[in-house]
Amino acid sequence: MGLEKFSPDETIFQDENVLRDSYTPDQLICRDEELAQYQSALRPVINGAQPKNIFLYGDAGLGKTLATELVLDRLRMDQEDYDLHTD
Repeated sequence: MGLEKFSPDETIFQDENVLRDSYTPDQLICRDEELAQYQSALRPVINGAQPKNIFLYGDAGLGKTLATELVLDRLRMDQEDYDLHTD
């Protein structure tokens, strides 16, 4: 009565990690219009002005946090081209 050798399970999933709470995709699918509106509201920052007000709402799991992270990452990356510095 010994231990069996470890071997991979057969699974229907290509990557089970995408089902975990900690998984963060690299892009949001079917959210181009929403991302464009979000980016438009923050565009004044590149001119050194205050951004427009933004209010995000929706059910859990729709991508609000990920959208925010993607847009802010892009803003941080682009602000370097315009010599803007965040405090």
